[in-house]
Amino acid sequence: QKRLVQALSEKSEVHAELVARENLSDDIKTEKYFGGIRLRQHAAVNPAKYHDGLVAAVLNRGIIVAGQTPATGWTRVGTEFKIVTPRGAIKASKVILATNGYTPAAFRWHQRRVFPLPSYLIATEQLPIELINELAPGGRMMVETRARHSYFRLSPDGTRILWGGRAAMVPMDLATAAARLKGTMVEVWPELEDVALSHIWTGNTGYSFAHMPHVGEHDGIHYAMGFSGSGTVLAPYLGAKAAYRALGDERGATGYSATNLRTSALHPTSKPYFLYAADRWYRHWVDQWETRKGRRQH
Repeated sequence: QKRLVQALSEKSEVHAELVARENLSDDIKTEKYFGGIRLRQHAAVNPAKYHDGLVAAVLNRGIIVAGQTPATGWTRVGTEFKIVTPRGAIKASKVILATNGYTPAAFRWHQRRVFPLPSYLIATEQLPIELINELAPGGRMMVETRARHSYFRLSPDGTRILWGGRAAMVPMDLATAAARLKGTMVEVWPELEDVALSHIWTGNTGYSFAHMPHVGEHDGIHYAMGFSGSGTVLAPYLGAKAAYRALGDERGATGYSATNLRTSALHPTSKPYFLYAADRWYRHWVDQWETRKGRRQH
């Protein structure tokens, strides 16, 4: 953590504060952690409201938005593209692929370089305000550095705990995912052992093998993808960069066009079967090793 704070200070304008274990109680009540980093400039957005605002901004400019219209195939027709959908074909001079963890089989080159990694989230039932204030007096967004990479916060109305993380690296039934996430949550906050859950949901992140996004062009198709868990922030920004690049506008310049969107011998087909082995490795070895290490330090 000290090295990370030092690196942030030296290489960015982000103000990071090292928090000793004895001072963690200002932000979170738990015996699980041994210290932390406080980033006072960080904030949160309501993703549903953000999405609705983006859609409204597009519609207000007279741009067509066609939902439930997946691209099932494409071909080059002279200088144009023909995109096949269940609702008919579309011709376009420019194509931007921004599908990330939902890239269809029709775009095999991209699909082999950005694989879907599911994230699962739960919400508790409404909790007494006294309990909320006891567990999370800082009211901050919180994220772990251990491999489970749990991230959690209070609900916008301050009445629930929202908890997300790696319940699995592959699709699984929501009931099992909810039980796993709650188990991790109770490790941090034993006070929530008997608390009921009100919601569980999931969605795909799009990971690259370099854990870095990339903006580029392949076969004439421009793309921005591989956000690796940071899509809410990076996708709108890098999507704009991809659009500028497609138009030949100098504003499309970005360091993310120099990252490496490579594939791997582990991923020879359109399905990321290697994630099943990775899931077992993390759950049965990495997570248990971190748990034993934490007990020894405690």
